[in-house]
Amino acid sequence: MFLFESEAKVREVLREYYKTTLYEEWNISTIVKSLLDQFEVLVVEDDLEALSNLFEETLVNLSQEEITTDKKEQLLNLSQKINQVIKSPHIRQIFSYKLLKSNILASATDSVVKDHNCYQDSDQKISPLMFLIKRYAKDGILDFEDVRFSQRHRKIVGAVLDGLNLSLLLAVTPMEWSVLRELGQSKSMNKVKELVGKLYQNYDCEEGVKYIRCALVTMIDLWESDRLRTARNNESWFRSNVYAGVWDRLFLPNDQFYSKRAECHSAVFRELKSLGHDVKNMKVDFILRDINSNQDFITTEEKPTNTGAAEDVIKSKALQQETLALWRDQIGCDKLAKHLEAITCQWVGTELIIRGTKIIGRTMVSYVKARCTIPIAHCNEEINFYESSRSLLLFLSLKRAVTLNYEKLKAIINTKYKFELDNLYISSDHHTLRTKPDSCPNSEEEEPELVAYIHKYGPEFEKHCLSALDYVKYPLNVKTGLQLEDLINIPIDKKQKKA
Repeated sequence: MFLFESEAKVREVLREYYKTTLYEEWNISTIVKSLLDQFEVLVVEDDLEALSNLFEETLVNLSQEEITTDKKEQLLNLSQKINQVIKSPHIRQIFSYKLLKSNILASATDSVVKDHNCYQDSDQKISPLMFLIKRYAKDGILDFEDVRFSQRHRKIVGAVLDGLNLSLLLAVTPMEWSVLRELGQSKSMNKVKELVGKLYQNYDCEEGVKYIRCALVTMIDLWESDRLRTARNNESWFRSNVYAGVWDRLFLPNDQFYSKRAECHSAVFRELKSLGHDVKNMKVDFILRDINSNQDFITTEEKPTNTGAAEDVIKSKALQQETLALWRDQIGCDKLAKHLEAITCQWVGTELIIRGTKIIGRTMVSYVKARCTIPIAHCNEEINFYESSRSLLLFLSLKRAVTLNYEKLKAIINTKYKFELDNLYISSDHHTLRTKPDSCPNSEEEEPELVAYIHKYGPEFEKHCLSALDYVKYPLNVKTGLQLEDLINIPIDKKQKKA
């Protein structure tokens, strides 16, 4: 349905958002993106004009209905400047991207459906993602990194990946961004040292800034020693001199996790083996493990060079798949499992590759989330430090993505336990409530009591879990996605005053 055809529904969405959302959390980009998830764009300029009028009309009406003076003034102030905001370059870019993506997907879908040599099982249009799954998935797994897509299907791949939002979501506080931008704009090693000195003047700063200054000290020592460029360093050397300061230190303050080092046994494979599965108990170089449940939320393999890295990638992807399978079994619902993501990382010298796997429908989709590198030297005074700043930004964002994933799983499991207790039905550890009997391949073999329970309570359980997931968010001071636009145009000195 097009946006211009849906004025009543758009008004309803806007009213709901501004009536239920706290003023501190109001974000035009967020509500616009939410609307474009529901409606299609036809003509960018016309739709921007129509949406601006709907925003203004709705805000004015809400201000007239509002009783409290503060809320009334907030709504009126926003209504007076909403036209300028909606027609800003940023919002215009969101509309243009939505229109472009819709056109690409429609064109790609039409072309693959018309070509019966590509896909002959359907006489009607299918989604581009479903086409790629049916065409390229093997044993229920679609690996976007390994599959060699044909030339004519590559345009579908890019659009599908963008639509699924599989890349690492940047998440940073205003103070962290201020420090990282100042680092990137540094033109010499002396400038970086001055920055570190300023950061240590305020010892009790926020945790992300503490991590940045610790990582910078490690980087400066490495650059000044020149060991990254001139020496042949083995895995133990990288672990002690590089990863300890920029990687292990990243996860140190998380009180819900503890890290394990050097040839650690994977908890996932140990758990599956105890359940009778024929799996090899693999070892990895780094594990971030939940203190309470002893589940692994991130694992990392490390190699000084590319030698042996390919084997590590195969092992890591198998670990991702087994982790998701175990979580899905614990939750008992594919619809809920799709909100989770198994993440593994691969260090090759100073390069980090972040990979992820998610469940989409009944298929596991694997992909590369991000890549970054710690520069091996900064000997040229003309070289700036943007690459180092970018890497630290990705590290902080990864930590928050892993923590959010943990919070999601915890919310679902806690809801499951509460729901079962309220209904006086306690499942075994790996015999969990499913939203419908056919969500498990062996559902026809389940006990009649469990099947009856699933039919009675399954949909209600799913509703409770989805409601719990709505409250799992990044902290308010962390900016993500489109909110990052609020930081980009703020000068450094102003941001430091606000932080």
